[in-house]
Amino acid sequence: MCMVGYMYDFGEGCLESKRDAFIWYEKASELDHTIAQYNLAIFYYKGIGTNEDYDKAVELFSLAAEKGNPRAQYNLGLCYKNEDWTEQSIDEARLWFTKSAEQDHLSAQNSLGWLLFDIGEHNEAYEWFKKAATLGHASAQYGVGECLYNGNGSWTDQSYDQAKLWYERAAAQDHVSAMHRMAEIYYYGYDGEPDPPTAVEWYEKAAELGSSYAQYFIAFCYEHGIGVDKDEKTSFDWYLRAANNGNSYAQHSVGNAYYHGHMEGVEKNLTHAIDWYKKAAEQGNGESQYKLAQCYENGWGVEIDMDSANKYYIMSKENGYTPEV
Repeated sequence: MCMVGYMYDFGEGCLESKRDAFIWYEKASELDHTIAQYNLAIFYYKGIGTNEDYDKAVELFSLAAEKGNPRAQYNLGLCYKNEDWTEQSIDEARLWFTKSAEQDHLSAQNSLGWLLFDIGEHNEAYEWFKKAATLGHASAQYGVGECLYNGNGSWTDQSYDQAKLWYERAAAQDHVSAMHRMAEIYYYGYDGEPDPPTAVEWYEKAAELGSSYAQYFIAFCYEHGIGVDKDEKTSFDWYLRAANNGNSYAQHSVGNAYYHGHMEGVEKNLTHAIDWYKKAAEQGNGESQYKLAQCYENGWGVEIDMDSANKYYIMSKENGYTPEV
């Protein structure tokens, strides 16, 4: 019955039908077929061929996991990890990730590594990262790099050279955070002399994959001529790209460009400035909140509104922003 479900699931020898696949997986599951229980759990979890039912998915993952299915154990671990971050949910996630990881499930090894990393058990995290990383898991390769970068793996001291090797392996698989780390190492010269041009190259790789942080950093470099020739037009283009991608620092920078009209090719426009400050402020950017407060207090681009001014001053302070004197 499970095989019939599989055939409908993937259109093997028949027309693909997720609903029929669900029906046959359900029949096999009722006969205690482990793989069918796992497949049915996925259907309930994702709402494939039926309505989403998280509780039913967990029930079925549990049945298959108890019988040793590593994929079910891994997914059950994810369910517990995604619950409220309580001591009980952490323990359950750790238990099921471990059972799956011990059966060489790469994603479970990686997830176990990150769970252990997050709760401060870095040496054990490093060991699980290393198992999956050696077999090519990008996130685990990044995890090994993080342990070495921070000096909290099997080594007592930081090892930027070793970290770079693992970051490069992860970056080769388009792991954006690994690209950020490579850029950071070169920018600050953690493994030698600072090399801003190479840092910019790494940020460009991440930026092309959609990283708003990298896009913002490239804009900053072009604005100040760090690692590249100073080019305010290119800088603004990158700020705008990052801002439209949701980066609050870039949104603030775009607001500043319109507020001051100080960047080449950008005319002063207080209306546009206010709009961008508001976008950044909505994301908790304290500097934009402070700027908005000043605008409402003094009537810069908006009508004077002391209630709004006070609101934004309070928000800015709560977000830890301290204006320069």
